[in-house]
Amino acid sequence: MQAVPFQRVVLLGLEAGLDGSSDHVVLVAEPSQGAHLLIFHGRGLVIQRSFPLPALDADASETLFIEISRLLQFYKQKHRKAAFEVLHVLGLAELDPALAQRLQTGLRLGVRIASPEVWGLLQQGLLREGARRDGLNLLPKEILDAARRRVFRMAVWGAAGLMLLLLTLAGGFMVLQERVFREQANQAEALLAQREEAQAREDEAIRIRLPFLRTRAAEVRQKEAIERLGRLGQVLFETPAGLQLDRVEVMEVAGGGGTRFTVKGVALSEGPFSVGPLATYLRRVEACPGVVLQPLQEVQVSDRVDEATGNLAQRAVTRFTLEGRLP
Repeated sequence: MQAVPFQRVVLLGLEAGLDGSSDHVVLVAEPSQGAHLLIFHGRGLVIQRSFPLPALDADASETLFIEISRLLQFYKQKHRKAAFEVLHVLGLAELDPALAQRLQTGLRLGVRIASPEVWGLLQQGLLREGARRDGLNLLPKEILDAARRRVFRMAVWGAAGLMLLLLTLAGGFMVLQERVFREQANQAEALLAQREEAQAREDEAIRIRLPFLRTRAAEVRQKEAIERLGRLGQVLFETPAGLQLDRVEVMEVAGGGGTRFTVKGVALSEGPFSVGPLATYLRRVEACPGVVLQPLQEVQVSDRVDEATGNLAQRAVTRFTLEGRLP
């Protein structure tokens, strides 16, 4: 059973005089109004009974004895190990001696006058209750509600102020970040402009130097071509004994295709048939660096006859046409 504020204050007011047992029975008497019987187990309220109490006389003593005995009997039926030694009385200066004797002999229950006045003990209980973390608050409900609303408003305003502060800090942080990003963007643009300017200067320098480079490259190519043609001419016109050249043609191939040449001549021999001078000439030409020879064309082998006398003037005369190219 949950103790109401009155019962909690009563228990706290009695705690100073309670013995070491865990079960306590308390009588709160208000003559001509009523009485309350309370049974506590530790700090918890177990059972309570309220009944009317007339003026203190023999009938009132009988009523008290009957109510106390019934309540204890009812409680002990469910809790057989429960034991009560003292009846704590609140609100009476003294208890009828006959009633106290009956309680002692019939119920084995001593009597302790906790406080002759109810309000004095309740004040002590209120002081102890107020010192507890979950103590009672006896202020009117309107005041408590107003206090709660005030606390709620303060919490709301505090949260709003905190949100405003956070928003202000966030705004300041965003402004700072924007400034930093703007500075970084300006630096990047300046660096890009410097790179573009440097690239433009390089392009201008290349544009100015390009004609010179082209002329220089053309001169180099011309020099190399002259050297190649010189070597080729030296090889082509350096003939072995027994070989005569009739015609030598050298021409440049359009589009940078190199040099083509055509050689026509006669290879002479003495005695038996022989192509020795022609073979020697072919080996010399082929040994020239870069020369690529084509297969021999129009090769004719015949004897030469003297036109005046009609006699054989030269045996095994070889007429040939040689083509090739120099890249």
